[in-house]
Amino acid sequence: MPDFKRPFISLSFFFLIFHDNTHRDNAFFNFYIQYFNILYYLICSLKIFPFFFVVTVTVAHESSCRPIKKIPSLSFNSLSYTPLSARWRVFHPLFTLVFYPKNTLCFGPSQDGVLRRGQRGFAGLSALLPGCFGPEHHPNPGRPGAGAVPARTAEMRRRRVRETEARARRLRHYLQRRKAVVLSAVAGVLSIVSSNTREIWSRDRPVEGAAQCFTDEDWKAQFRVTRATFTHLLQLLESTIARKKTHIRTPIDARRRLAITLWWYGQGEEYRHIAERFGVGVTTVCIILRQVTMAIVNKLFKKFVLLPSGEKLDAAVRAFKECGYPQCAGAIGATHIPIVGPRENPQDYMNSSGWYSVILQAVVDQDLQFTHVYAGWPGSSSNTTVLSSSDLLLKAEDQLQGSIVLNGVEIPVHLIGDPSFPLKPWLLTGYNLTPDLSPQQRRFTYSLNAARSVVDSAFSRLKGRWGCLQKRKDIEVTAMPGMVSACCVLHNVCEYLGDEFFPEWSVDSEVGPGLAFPQPEVDPCEAEGNGRAEMIRHAMTYNFLEIQQQPTTINGFTFTYED
Repeated sequence: MPDFKRPFISLSFFFLIFHDNTHRDNAFFNFYIQYFNILYYLICSLKIFPFFFVVTVTVAHESSCRPIKKIPSLSFNSLSYTPLSARWRVFHPLFTLVFYPKNTLCFGPSQDGVLRRGQRGFAGLSALLPGCFGPEHHPNPGRPGAGAVPARTAEMRRRRVRETEARARRLRHYLQRRKAVVLSAVAGVLSIVSSNTREIWSRDRPVEGAAQCFTDEDWKAQFRVTRATFTHLLQLLESTIARKKTHIRTPIDARRRLAITLWWYGQGEEYRHIAERFGVGVTTVCIILRQVTMAIVNKLFKKFVLLPSGEKLDAAVRAFKECGYPQCAGAIGATHIPIVGPRENPQDYMNSSGWYSVILQAVVDQDLQFTHVYAGWPGSSSNTTVLSSSDLLLKAEDQLQGSIVLNGVEIPVHLIGDPSFPLKPWLLTGYNLTPDLSPQQRRFTYSLNAARSVVDSAFSRLKGRWGCLQKRKDIEVTAMPGMVSACCVLHNVCEYLGDEFFPEWSVDSEVGPGLAFPQPEVDPCEAEGNGRAEMIRHAMTYNFLEIQQQPTTINGFTFTYED
């Protein structure tokens, strides 16, 4: 008698108990197998569910079979196992019974098939339970139970899908390769039967067009610099912007590269017009502009744009004192440069006047030259925000010098600006013009504004000489700081060499309804005042005439104001 354990009762599930005892050809065991086949037929074929039934099966098709281990499957949760001994396993499969004897392998979570790993084990299982396998099984008549195939499972369906996709992918690649071969053959045939006319990959154009026959006046009007200034710039930049000759073609010479850049800066023409004028392609114009702009900024910026020190600082203080404002090294201001609205965060670049712009913040000396340039901040920003993000904040605080002491207050050499900038010990601003100002405050504010006018004049000459700053250019926002900085460098070179500025270029007023891009009106700075800065401005206000007459000593050089 087989060693059958206690039976299990269920309403809608089968309980299978596997044991590793060996009982072959046992009549009682065969009876249970036939009983199970009847139940399986009633449930799967006739859709009849008995009220309850008991199935107790001992799998013993080989003498060497061993206990079946726990099979990881989503169909069997932790509650599917009873606390039996290690040699027993209890499963709760749903609707379809699967036996896992020795030398067989389960497919996966929802796979109700058996993959054969050995003919003997699989054949024995097929012989014992023929009803557990799918209807597609056609056993070999010469070998009972052999040749059984698994039932259709989700894994097999996924495998068929993958195979179908792989076949489609291989077919697609094959068609692409065949198309490429056909096109190559057609191209080869056409190259043989076509004429031998030689084609060129660069168009022959005039070297500089009408610029070669320009008079000095025409040259100055178009390039915005004299021939002497052009030659000086070429000497400074030639080693950087020149390109080496190759075996393929001769590169565009440095002179034409600089001419293209200055023409675009001065006129702001479309790329295609400049390309036709100088005999190059439109793409070549874009590349040349980018390369020459980078060369100007990298090689000339630190040489021509720097805060005054030493003798230059002495000259700046003396010049501003002669203009009516003492202890001043320069004036700070800001202006808006029009741009095309960017794709990313366009609202950040919309200024209060309703057009897209980037801000140019600059410090100007008495000679209308820029001593500090910071460009590229979005147009919606305030002057206080731009100043706090620039490196001028640290540079100016570290270079406080040439101080005079008046009534116990130390007054250093400082910058001056309009009320939109914050009040700091190194940056003084005028008072807001209100009716309650004292006469001393009004006199101080008027004197400061008169001295500060140099920054407005410098911006007017900058935009008048380089017309590209007055028009919206279809270039990336990230390229605007370099372009604006390069124009400031060229402005300083022209002012340093005494290159005349034509009055008709001047931008007299940048605020007004008749302008395409009127400058936004600035609001006074609302930041809390600096205590020391307030004391310095108060001392300057109520002792202005005394400070004006007091000699100033900077770097060992003493000078006084003379009427």
